[in-house]
Amino acid sequence: MNFKDLIEHSERKEPNNSMVLIENALKLGDQLSLKRLESLMNTKNNSLIQRCLIDYQNQSYDQYSEIEDSTFMHSKDYVPMKCWFLCG
Repeated sequence: MNFKDLIEHSERKEPNNSMVLIENALKLGDQLSLKRLESLMNTKNNSLIQRCLIDYQNQSYDQYSEIEDSTFMHSKDYVPMKCWFLCG
């Protein structure tokens, strides 16, 4: 289940998990969610919220890659290669 599914299934606007909190704060601009997210980022052992932010960022990149004329590559299309192949 990704963050879109979590938002669609949330009946209340208040954040009830990390992905909904991130979506409300970063995409919708909810000030209360933004303050809560900032508070969580400033606490010790915040690896869960960091992982959720990375997932949110990666999903946002993938969504942007599907837009016409986008120069981004979808993560499923990425093929690792050695640097010398690119640089010659």
